[in-house]
Amino acid sequence: MPGSFRLKKEWRLASLSILLGLLAPPVVWLLRYVVDQLFGFILALKNLPGNMGYYIILLPAALLFLLSSLITTHLAPEAEGPGLHVVIAAYFRRGGRLRPRTAPSKFISTLLTVGTGAANGLVGPLTLIGAGISSFMGRRMKIGSSEQRTLTLSGIASVISVFLGAPLAAAIFAVELVYGNRILYRRFFYPLLSSITAFVFSLFLGINSPLFISGESPSVTPISALLILLASIIVVAVNILYIHLYQKIHNIFNELHRRVKEAWLPPFMGSLAAIILLLPLYPTLIKINCVGGGRLSVDALPGAPTLTLLLVALLIMFSTSLLSGSGGSGGLFMPVFTVGAIIGYALGELLHPGAGGSFIAAGISASLSTTLNVPLAAAIISMELLGEGAAFPAAVGSLAGYLLARRFIIYHEIRWEELKEESSQRGPG
Repeated sequence: MPGSFRLKKEWRLASLSILLGLLAPPVVWLLRYVVDQLFGFILALKNLPGNMGYYIILLPAALLFLLSSLITTHLAPEAEGPGLHVVIAAYFRRGGRLRPRTAPSKFISTLLTVGTGAANGLVGPLTLIGAGISSFMGRRMKIGSSEQRTLTLSGIASVISVFLGAPLAAAIFAVELVYGNRILYRRFFYPLLSSITAFVFSLFLGINSPLFISGESPSVTPISALLILLASIIVVAVNILYIHLYQKIHNIFNELHRRVKEAWLPPFMGSLAAIILLLPLYPTLIKINCVGGGRLSVDALPGAPTLTLLLVALLIMFSTSLLSGSGGSGGLFMPVFTVGAIIGYALGELLHPGAGGSFIAAGISASLSTTLNVPLAAAIISMELLGEGAAFPAAVGSLAGYLLARRFIIYHEIRWEELKEESSQRGPG
Protein backbone atom coordinates (compact mmCIF):
# COMPACT_ATOMS: atom_id res chain seq x y z
CA MET A 1 0.00 0.00 0.00
CA PRO A 2 1.62 3.31 -1.09
CA GLY A 3 0.02 5.24 1.77
CA SER A 4 1.21 2.90 4.50
CA PHE A 5 4.70 2.78 2.93
CA ARG A 6 4.89 6.59 2.95
CA LEU A 7 3.75 6.69 6.58
CA LYS A 8 6.32 4.09 7.55
CA LYS A 9 9.04 6.09 5.81
CA GLU A 10 7.98 9.30 7.58
CA TRP A 11 7.97 7.65 10.99
CA ARG A 12 11.40 6.15 10.34
CA LEU A 13 12.82 9.54 9.34
CA ALA A 14 11.21 11.19 12.37
CA SER A 15 12.61 8.53 14.72
CA LEU A 16 16.11 8.79 13.25
CA SER A 17 15.97 12.59 13.41
CA ILE A 18 15.08 12.42 17.10
CA LEU A 19 17.93 9.97 17.67
CA LEU A 20 20.34 12.39 15.97
CA GLY A 21 19.03 15.12 18.24
CA LEU A 22 19.89 12.96 21.26
CA LEU A 23 23.38 12.16 19.97
CA ALA A 24 24.33 15.74 19.07
CA PRO A 25 24.71 17.31 22.57
CA PRO A 26 27.38 14.85 23.82
CA VAL A 27 29.32 15.16 20.55
CA VAL A 28 29.26 18.98 20.58
CA TRP A 29 30.13 19.07 24.28
CA LEU A 30 33.05 16.68 23.79
CA LEU A 31 34.59 18.68 20.94
CA ARG A 32 34.19 21.95 22.84
CA TYR A 33 35.61 20.38 26.00
CA VAL A 34 38.76 18.90 24.43
CA VAL A 35 39.40 22.08 22.40
CA ASP A 36 39.08 24.19 25.58
CA GLN A 37 41.38 21.84 27.51
CA LEU A 38 44.07 21.86 24.82
CA PHE A 39 43.89 25.63 24.40
CA GLY A 40 44.06 26.15 28.16
CA PHE A 41 47.15 23.92 28.36
CA ILE A 42 48.88 25.82 25.55
CA LEU A 43 48.05 29.22 27.06
CA ALA A 44 49.58 28.07 30.36
CA LEU A 45 52.93 27.65 28.58
CA LYS A 46 53.36 31.43 28.38
CA ASN A 47 54.12 31.41 32.11
CA LEU A 48 57.24 29.31 31.57
CA PRO A 49 60.63 31.00 32.07
CA GLY A 50 62.04 32.67 28.99
CA ASN A 51 59.74 35.69 28.61
CA MET A 52 58.37 34.59 25.24
CA GLY A 53 54.81 35.49 26.19
CA TYR A 54 52.18 34.35 23.70
CA TYR A 55 54.86 33.56 21.12
CA ILE A 56 55.48 30.33 23.05
CA ILE A 57 52.34 29.09 21.26
CA LEU A 58 54.39 28.66 18.08
CA LEU A 59 56.30 25.72 19.52
CA PRO A 60 53.37 23.33 20.16
CA ALA A 61 51.43 24.85 17.25
CA ALA A 62 54.02 23.73 14.70
CA LEU A 63 53.92 20.15 15.97
CA LEU A 64 50.12 19.97 16.23
CA PHE A 65 49.53 21.60 12.84
CA LEU A 66 51.90 19.08 11.28
CA LEU A 67 50.05 16.20 12.95
CA SER A 68 46.68 17.58 11.83
CA SER A 69 47.91 17.94 8.24
CA LEU A 70 49.23 14.38 8.18
CA ILE A 71 45.95 12.98 9.55
CA THR A 72 43.76 14.70 6.96
CA THR A 73 45.99 14.17 3.93
CA HIS A 74 46.59 10.48 4.64
CA LEU A 75 43.33 9.36 6.27
CA ALA A 76 40.57 11.61 4.94
CA PRO A 77 41.52 14.38 2.47
CA GLU A 78 37.85 15.42 2.39
CA ALA A 79 38.24 16.50 6.04
CA GLU A 80 40.56 19.35 5.01
CA GLY A 81 39.37 22.94 5.08
CA PRO A 82 36.17 24.40 6.59
CA GLY A 83 33.82 21.42 6.20
CA LEU A 84 30.57 22.97 4.96
CA HIS A 85 31.53 22.74 1.28
CA VAL A 86 32.23 19.01 1.68
CA VAL A 87 28.77 18.46 3.16
CA ILE A 88 27.09 20.34 0.31
CA ALA A 89 28.99 18.41 -2.36
CA ALA A 90 28.29 15.06 -0.66
CA TYR A 91 24.62 15.94 -0.38
CA PHE A 92 24.20 16.29 -4.14
CA ARG A 93 26.88 13.97 -5.50
CA ARG A 94 26.72 11.05 -3.08
CA GLY A 95 23.23 11.29 -1.62
CA GLY A 96 24.58 12.75 1.62
CA ARG A 97 26.89 9.79 2.25
CA LEU A 98 30.36 10.23 3.73
CA ARG A 99 33.07 7.69 4.50
CA PRO A 100 32.99 6.39 8.10
CA ARG A 101 36.48 7.77 8.74
CA THR A 102 35.56 11.34 7.71
CA ALA A 103 33.87 12.45 10.95
CA PRO A 104 36.54 11.06 13.35
CA SER A 105 39.31 12.53 11.19
CA LYS A 106 37.58 15.92 11.19
CA PHE A 107 37.12 15.77 14.95
CA ILE A 108 40.81 15.09 15.63
CA SER A 109 42.21 17.49 13.02
CA THR A 110 39.95 20.29 14.26
CA LEU A 111 41.07 19.69 17.84
CA LEU A 112 44.71 19.98 16.74
CA THR A 113 44.21 23.25 14.81
CA VAL A 114 41.47 25.21 16.56
CA GLY A 115 42.53 23.92 19.97
CA THR A 116 46.00 25.28 19.35
CA GLY A 117 44.62 28.82 19.35
CA ALA A 118 43.49 29.57 15.81
CA ALA A 119 40.68 32.04 15.09
CA ASN A 120 38.74 29.54 12.99
CA GLY A 121 35.51 28.18 14.44
CA LEU A 122 33.82 24.89 15.22
CA VAL A 123 30.55 25.26 13.29
CA GLY A 124 31.92 24.05 9.93
CA PRO A 125 33.70 21.03 11.44
CA LEU A 126 30.65 20.19 13.57
CA THR A 127 28.50 20.31 10.45
CA LEU A 128 30.72 17.74 8.76
CA ILE A 129 30.78 15.62 11.91
CA GLY A 130 26.97 15.78 12.19
CA ALA A 131 26.62 14.80 8.53
CA GLY A 132 29.10 11.97 9.10
CA ILE A 133 27.08 10.61 12.03
CA SER A 134 23.88 10.74 9.96
CA SER A 135 25.68 9.00 7.09
CA PHE A 136 26.84 6.20 9.39
CA MET A 137 23.34 5.84 10.80
CA GLY A 138 21.78 5.74 7.33
CA ARG A 139 24.26 3.11 6.18
CA ARG A 140 23.43 0.91 9.16
CA MET A 141 19.71 1.32 8.52
CA LYS A 142 20.18 0.77 4.75
CA ILE A 143 18.03 3.73 3.77
CA GLY A 144 17.81 5.20 0.26
CA SER A 145 19.44 8.36 -1.10
CA SER A 146 16.40 10.60 -0.61
CA GLU A 147 15.99 9.61 3.04
CA GLN A 148 19.75 9.91 3.58
CA ARG A 149 19.71 13.47 2.33
CA THR A 150 16.94 14.38 4.76
CA LEU A 151 18.86 12.68 7.55
CA THR A 152 21.96 14.69 6.60
CA LEU A 153 19.99 17.89 7.12
CA SER A 154 18.86 16.61 10.52
CA GLY A 155 22.46 15.86 11.48
CA ILE A 156 23.54 19.38 10.51
CA ALA A 157 20.65 21.05 12.34
CA SER A 158 21.15 19.07 15.55
CA VAL A 159 24.80 20.02 16.10
CA ILE A 160 24.28 23.69 15.12
CA SER A 161 21.30 23.91 17.49
CA VAL A 162 23.42 22.77 20.42
CA PHE A 163 26.40 24.97 19.58
CA LEU A 164 24.48 28.18 18.92
CA GLY A 165 21.50 27.57 21.18
CA ALA A 166 19.20 28.60 18.33
CA PRO A 167 16.98 25.66 17.29
CA LEU A 168 14.78 27.35 14.68
CA ALA A 169 17.73 29.09 13.03
CA ALA A 170 19.70 25.82 12.99
CA ALA A 171 16.98 23.97 11.08
CA ILE A 172 16.54 26.79 8.57
CA PHE A 173 20.31 27.11 8.21
CA ALA A 174 20.68 23.40 7.37
CA VAL A 175 18.11 23.48 4.56
CA GLU A 176 18.96 26.94 3.26
CA LEU A 177 22.70 26.22 3.19
CA VAL A 178 22.36 23.08 1.12
CA TYR A 179 19.78 24.42 -1.32
CA GLY A 180 21.34 27.83 -1.88
CA ASN A 181 19.11 30.40 -0.07
CA ARG A 182 15.94 28.34 -0.64
CA ILE A 183 13.79 26.34 1.73
CA LEU A 184 12.63 22.88 0.66
CA TYR A 185 9.71 22.37 3.01
CA ARG A 186 9.24 18.67 2.38
CA ARG A 187 12.61 18.15 4.08
CA PHE A 188 12.53 21.05 6.55
CA PHE A 189 10.44 19.60 9.36
CA TYR A 190 12.75 16.62 10.02
CA PRO A 191 15.80 18.82 10.77
CA LEU A 192 13.50 21.05 12.83
CA LEU A 193 12.48 18.01 14.88
CA SER A 194 16.12 17.02 15.30
CA SER A 195 17.13 20.58 16.17
CA ILE A 196 14.47 20.99 18.85
CA THR A 197 15.29 17.57 20.34
CA ALA A 198 18.99 18.46 20.50
CA PHE A 199 18.29 21.86 22.07
CA VAL A 200 15.97 20.48 24.77
CA PHE A 201 18.28 17.55 25.55
CA SER A 202 21.28 19.89 25.86
CA LEU A 203 19.28 21.99 28.35
CA PHE A 204 18.44 18.82 30.27
CA LEU A 205 22.14 17.86 30.37
CA GLY A 206 23.12 21.37 31.41
CA ILE A 207 25.60 21.83 28.57
CA ASN A 208 23.77 24.56 26.68
CA SER A 209 24.93 28.10 27.43
CA PRO A 210 23.77 31.28 25.70
CA LEU A 211 26.11 32.61 23.06
CA PHE A 212 25.47 36.16 24.25
CA ILE A 213 24.52 37.98 27.42
CA SER A 214 23.25 41.27 26.10
CA GLY A 215 20.65 43.88 26.93
CA GLU A 216 17.76 44.82 24.69
CA SER A 217 18.46 46.80 21.56
CA PRO A 218 17.31 50.44 21.71
CA SER A 219 14.17 51.55 19.88
CA VAL A 220 14.53 52.13 16.15
CA THR A 221 14.01 55.69 14.91
CA PRO A 222 13.91 56.95 11.28
CA ILE A 223 17.50 58.22 11.62
CA SER A 224 18.81 55.05 13.24
CA ALA A 225 17.02 52.95 10.58
CA LEU A 226 18.92 54.76 7.82
CA LEU A 227 22.19 54.41 9.72
CA ILE A 228 21.56 50.67 10.23
CA LEU A 229 20.99 50.33 6.49
CA LEU A 230 24.23 52.21 5.77
CA ALA A 231 26.14 50.04 8.24
CA SER A 232 24.66 46.88 6.68
CA ILE A 233 25.82 47.94 3.22
CA ILE A 234 29.33 48.55 4.55
CA VAL A 235 29.38 45.13 6.25
CA VAL A 236 28.26 43.53 2.97
CA ALA A 237 31.13 45.27 1.15
CA VAL A 238 33.63 44.09 3.79
CA ASN A 239 32.40 40.51 3.46
CA ILE A 240 32.62 40.58 -0.33
CA LEU A 241 36.29 41.48 0.20
CA TYR A 242 36.51 38.59 2.71
CA ILE A 243 35.11 36.22 0.08
CA HIS A 244 37.63 37.37 -2.54
CA LEU A 245 40.47 37.15 -0.03
CA TYR A 246 39.62 33.60 0.98
CA GLN A 247 39.17 32.46 -2.60
CA LYS A 248 42.45 34.05 -3.71
CA ILE A 249 44.39 32.38 -0.89
CA HIS A 250 42.58 29.09 -1.57
CA ASN A 251 43.63 29.22 -5.24
CA ILE A 252 47.25 30.00 -4.32
CA PHE A 253 47.44 26.98 -2.03
CA ASN A 254 45.68 24.79 -4.60
CA GLU A 255 48.45 25.67 -7.03
CA LEU A 256 51.02 24.89 -4.33
CA HIS A 257 49.34 21.51 -3.79
CA ARG A 258 49.93 20.70 -7.46
CA ARG A 259 53.58 21.74 -7.33
CA VAL A 260 54.75 19.92 -4.18
CA LYS A 261 54.85 16.18 -3.57
CA GLU A 262 54.23 16.45 0.17
CA ALA A 263 50.46 16.92 0.44
CA TRP A 264 50.74 17.81 4.14
CA LEU A 265 52.98 20.82 3.50
CA PRO A 266 50.45 23.45 2.24
CA PRO A 267 48.00 23.07 5.18
CA PHE A 268 50.90 23.04 7.61
CA MET A 269 52.34 26.25 6.14
CA GLY A 270 48.96 27.99 5.99
CA SER A 271 48.01 27.04 9.56
CA LEU A 272 51.34 28.19 10.98
CA ALA A 273 51.18 31.49 9.08
CA ALA A 274 47.62 31.97 10.39
CA ILE A 275 48.65 31.73 14.05
CA ILE A 276 51.73 33.93 13.56
CA LEU A 277 49.53 36.66 12.11
CA LEU A 278 47.34 36.72 15.23
CA LEU A 279 50.00 36.86 17.94
CA PRO A 280 50.58 40.67 18.07
CA LEU A 281 46.93 41.19 19.11
CA TYR A 282 46.45 37.92 20.97
CA PRO A 283 45.50 39.49 24.35
CA THR A 284 42.59 41.33 22.68
CA LEU A 285 41.56 38.21 20.78
CA ILE A 286 41.45 36.24 24.03
CA LYS A 287 39.51 39.00 25.78
CA ILE A 288 36.72 39.00 23.19
CA ASN A 289 36.88 35.18 23.05
CA CYS A 290 37.36 34.57 19.34
CA VAL A 291 40.37 32.20 19.33
CA GLY A 292 40.78 28.62 20.47
CA GLY A 293 37.23 27.67 19.56
CA GLY A 294 35.75 30.53 21.56
CA ARG A 295 32.33 31.98 20.88
CA LEU A 296 32.44 35.75 20.59
CA SER A 297 31.78 37.65 23.84
CA VAL A 298 29.80 40.71 22.78
CA ASP A 299 29.95 42.19 26.27
CA ALA A 300 33.73 42.54 25.90
CA LEU A 301 33.52 44.70 22.77
CA PRO A 302 32.85 48.02 24.56
CA GLY A 303 36.12 47.62 26.48
CA ALA A 304 38.30 47.72 23.36
CA PRO A 305 39.20 50.77 21.24
CA THR A 306 37.30 50.94 17.96
CA LEU A 307 40.49 51.05 15.86
CA THR A 308 41.83 47.97 17.64
CA LEU A 309 38.60 46.09 16.95
CA LEU A 310 38.76 46.97 13.25
CA LEU A 311 42.32 45.68 13.14
CA VAL A 312 41.20 42.49 14.91
CA ALA A 313 38.49 41.98 12.26
CA LEU A 314 41.08 42.41 9.50
CA LEU A 315 43.48 39.94 11.13
CA ILE A 316 40.68 37.39 11.57
CA MET A 317 39.82 37.67 7.87
CA PHE A 318 43.44 37.07 6.80
CA SER A 319 44.22 34.42 9.41
CA THR A 320 41.13 32.27 8.87
CA SER A 321 41.54 32.52 5.10
CA LEU A 322 45.11 31.27 5.43
CA LEU A 323 44.19 28.32 7.65
CA SER A 324 41.05 27.13 5.87
CA GLY A 325 42.20 28.17 2.40
CA SER A 326 45.37 26.11 2.72
CA GLY A 327 43.43 23.01 3.79
CA GLY A 328 43.78 23.36 7.55
CA SER A 329 40.82 22.08 9.55
CA GLY A 330 38.77 24.97 10.89
CA GLY A 331 35.39 26.51 10.16
CA LEU A 332 34.56 29.89 8.66
CA PHE A 333 31.06 30.37 10.11
CA MET A 334 32.18 31.82 13.46
CA PRO A 335 34.91 34.03 11.92
CA VAL A 336 32.34 35.43 9.49
CA PHE A 337 29.93 35.85 12.40
CA THR A 338 32.62 37.59 14.49
CA VAL A 339 33.74 39.92 11.71
CA GLY A 340 30.12 40.97 11.18
CA ALA A 341 29.56 41.62 14.88
CA ILE A 342 32.80 43.58 15.29
CA ILE A 343 32.32 45.72 12.17
CA GLY A 344 28.69 46.31 13.13
CA TYR A 345 29.63 47.37 16.65
CA ALA A 346 32.45 49.66 15.41
CA LEU A 347 30.13 51.33 12.90
CA GLY A 348 27.50 51.75 15.61
CA GLU A 349 30.03 53.55 17.80
CA LEU A 350 30.94 55.86 14.92
CA LEU A 351 27.46 56.47 13.52
CA HIS A 352 25.11 56.16 16.50
CA PRO A 353 26.84 55.79 19.90
CA GLY A 354 24.75 53.84 22.38
CA ALA A 355 22.92 51.76 19.78
CA GLY A 356 25.52 49.02 19.59
CA GLY A 357 23.07 46.12 19.94
CA SER A 358 21.15 47.09 16.81
CA PHE A 359 24.30 47.47 14.74
CA ILE A 360 25.74 44.17 16.00
CA ALA A 361 22.54 42.38 14.91
CA ALA A 362 22.66 44.04 11.50
CA GLY A 363 26.36 43.20 11.14
CA ILE A 364 25.90 39.52 12.01
CA SER A 365 22.97 38.98 9.65
CA ALA A 366 24.56 40.97 6.80
CA SER A 367 27.82 39.05 7.21
CA LEU A 368 26.25 35.58 7.22
CA SER A 369 23.80 36.43 4.44
CA THR A 370 26.62 37.69 2.20
CA THR A 371 29.19 34.95 2.67
CA LEU A 372 27.00 31.84 3.07
CA ASN A 373 23.86 32.69 1.05
CA VAL A 374 21.55 32.00 3.99
CA PRO A 375 19.51 35.23 4.31
CA LEU A 376 16.59 33.83 6.30
CA ALA A 377 18.77 31.81 8.67
CA ALA A 378 21.08 34.81 9.11
CA ALA A 379 18.23 37.03 10.30
CA ILE A 380 16.76 34.40 12.62
CA ILE A 381 20.16 33.60 14.14
CA SER A 382 20.55 37.26 15.13
CA MET A 383 17.02 37.39 16.54
CA GLU A 384 17.30 34.14 18.50
CA LEU A 385 20.64 35.16 20.00
CA LEU A 386 20.05 38.87 20.64
CA GLY A 387 16.34 38.96 21.39
CA GLU A 388 13.25 40.40 19.77
CA GLY A 389 14.72 43.92 19.76
CA ALA A 390 17.12 42.72 17.08
CA ALA A 391 14.34 41.86 14.61
CA PHE A 392 14.46 45.04 12.52
CA PRO A 393 18.26 45.43 12.20
CA ALA A 394 18.64 41.68 11.60
CA ALA A 395 16.10 41.83 8.78
CA VAL A 396 17.79 44.89 7.24
CA GLY A 397 21.23 43.29 7.38
CA SER A 398 20.00 40.03 5.90
CA LEU A 399 18.13 41.80 3.10
CA ALA A 400 21.17 43.93 2.26
CA GLY A 401 23.35 40.82 2.02
CA TYR A 402 20.84 39.02 -0.18
CA LEU A 403 20.13 41.88 -2.58
CA LEU A 404 23.72 43.07 -2.96
CA ALA A 405 25.65 39.82 -2.84
CA ARG A 406 23.45 36.83 -3.63
CA ARG A 407 25.73 35.78 -6.50
CA PHE A 408 28.61 35.39 -4.03
CA ILE A 409 29.43 32.54 -1.66
CA ILE A 410 32.67 32.05 0.20
CA TYR A 411 32.87 28.38 -0.84
CA HIS A 412 33.64 28.94 -4.51
CA GLU A 413 34.12 25.19 -4.98
CA ILE A 414 30.31 25.00 -4.84
CA ARG A 415 28.39 25.56 -8.05
CA TRP A 416 24.71 25.19 -7.15
CA GLU A 417 23.27 24.62 -10.60
CA GLU A 418 25.97 22.12 -11.58
CA LEU A 419 25.42 20.16 -8.37
CA LYS A 420 21.66 20.13 -8.81
CA GLU A 421 21.99 19.02 -12.44
CA GLU A 422 24.37 16.22 -11.45
CA SER A 423 21.94 15.17 -8.73
CA SER A 424 18.93 15.12 -11.08
CA GLN A 425 20.87 13.00 -13.58
CA ARG A 426 21.43 10.38 -10.89
CA GLY A 427 17.70 9.91 -10.45
CA PRO A 428 14.99 10.97 -7.97
CA GLY A 429 15.79 12.02 -4.41
